[in-house]
Amino acid sequence: MKFLLLLILCGAILIMPNSSVPDGNVQNVSVNLNYSDTVEAVNSSDRITVIKNGVETSYEKNNPVFDTVLQAFNQGMVSSHMMPALGVSLDNEVKQAKKIGIWLEFNFNKTTSVDGMYFDGLLIEVNPTFGGINLFRKNNKTYEGRCLYLSNVNLKQLYTELISL
Repeated sequence: MKFLLLLILCGAILIMPNSSVPDGNVQNVSVNLNYSDTVEAVNSSDRITVIKNGVETSYEKNNPVFDTVLQAFNQGMVSSHMMPALGVSLDNEVKQAKKIGIWLEFNFNKTTSVDGMYFDGLLIEVNPTFGGINLFRKNNKTYEGRCLYLSNVNLKQLYTELISL
């Protein structure tokens, strides 16, 4: 039997049988890798948390700092592209890592999803030399599962805004 189902997981393509595809026909499965879905989700966040060497400060939506940081994030994403993520979050490692450097978390009052990946928070490390970012998904105070990944980002303005706070 000739059945195909393309499943993209962590950048790998896996071919599996799918009983819903008749013999001789190929089912096209598309995965939406549009960066604007991720940026749109970030723009719907209700609060941001800036983390500087483990010290957390939060700003609610409509706070001038929230608006400035979100604008700097959006400017850095103008040329970005969503890619299949190779990263997987491990809660303890992420929590240890965010004790060093500059991090930014976008928090949501309700569960949100991008491409079927659910979260109530998205965490990024903000380093002005990075050309791509993993967005670590958080659910119920735990970082776990596949990351979202954006390539061709420019974090210089966002970094400048965050270190000035």
